[in-house]
Amino acid sequence: MSKKHKLDNIDEKIVRMLSDNARLSYTEIADAIGLARPSVKARIDTLEKSGKILGYETLLAEDADERITYMIGLSIHPYGMQSCLAKFNTVPDIKTVLTATNRSACTLICKSMTYDRANKIGAELKKFPGAKEESFAFVEVNHKNMFNHPAA
Repeated sequence: MSKKHKLDNIDEKIVRMLSDNARLSYTEIADAIGLARPSVKARIDTLEKSGKILGYETLLAEDADERITYMIGLSIHPYGMQSCLAKFNTVPDIKTVLTATNRSACTLICKSMTYDRANKIGAELKKFPGAKEESFAFVEVNHKNMFNHPAA
């Protein structure tokens, strides 16, 4: 299936459930949304193959407070965009790449364990072929509050 796969309401429910708990079984999802288990498996397979679901991650409790989410804005010479995009795939801290329509800038959403690691990533990105300059924006994410917020 192509990357242009549109999520319908059922796909959105599945993605939401997996975002909340990536360890849910096909049977648990099927029971919750009223589909047969093979249908849920087929939908998840399609979401993975289309690139809508890129993977699953385990976040250890002792690491949750230390995990830093940050964005890096990167100006790129138009001729260097493809090589930069290929290099981004080699950096595990880069989780999402957003490119501008004019293809001369991108925003990287990254996660690292320390600020030192984040700064090293930024310094390395400036060395990528075609990269002109970078800027950082650290985003504070408190995982404890995200998961243990009081009911409204």
